[in-house]
Amino acid sequence: MSDSSVQIVHRLEVKVNQLLTRYEEQRLKNVSLEQENERLRAALEDSERKLGDITDRFNIYKTVSGLAGGGSETEREAAHKRIEKLVREIDKCIALLNQ
Repeated sequence: MSDSSVQIVHRLEVKVNQLLTRYEEQRLKNVSLEQENERLRAALEDSERKLGDITDRFNIYKTVSGLAGGGSETEREAAHKRIEKLVREIDKCIALLNQ
């Protein structure tokens, strides 16, 4: 092989090694980002669950407050409607269980 061919092969080797190094860096970065994504998804799910719990508690509070007379007429009416809805849902469940 001539000198120029050897130089071309050497430059090609250097470039392939650089490419492999960059590939490995990107692969590791991708793995890290996937782990971060999973962590953030889990945190989001936890936050959504907590929000649901708080919303449920707030609705219970509004219902209890409306039934106890500690609120406006519209709050009392809303509380009664929520109770009626719950009773209808319970009746549906009982009917399904009896089938």
